[in-house]
Amino acid sequence: LLNTCYLLALLFFLASLYSNNEIYVMKNLGIGDGKLFAWLAMPSIFISALIGSLVFYLAPISLAQIQKIYADQIIYKFESLVEGDTETIDSTSFHIKNGRLEIVSIEDDISYYMAGSLKDRDEKPYWSDGYIKVPLSDGESLSWSDDGDITGTKFASSEFSIRIDKKIINA
Repeated sequence: LLNTCYLLALLFFLASLYSNNEIYVMKNLGIGDGKLFAWLAMPSIFISALIGSLVFYLAPISLAQIQKIYADQIIYKFESLVEGDTETIDSTSFHIKNGRLEIVSIEDDISYYMAGSLKDRDEKPYWSDGYIKVPLSDGESLSWSDDGDITGTKFASSEFSIRIDKKIINA
């Protein structure tokens, strides 16, 4: 938006110079097109540097911070779950039943069912590289895809990952 506004302001400025014949006065005074455009290039370079820093430096930092805040909210929801509670995050549902965490995740290409005990209270869900990782122990998992393949696994220790950057980017 800033770049477009600057371009429009520059075009209107040049149009007003031409409509008021000020360009011809400047040329008669010895200020040629090159010198005029050199003067206009100075703010253009500043605006380009500003926009470049916003796009390539500040935007990734702010996106990572938004992900972290969103992840902290979800992790707080996990920590506050008690027996019988159900929580839904995006397309994933979490339910505590008989002291075990049941996870049902329905996505476009593959769906999961996972049940297991939350590991020691010291090992809580955590955020890492756009995913929330939920450590589980002594459990089982089922996954099925659209083409009908079903895979079942029993595990002693596992981590269920929830991708959160997809929601933030689409929001």
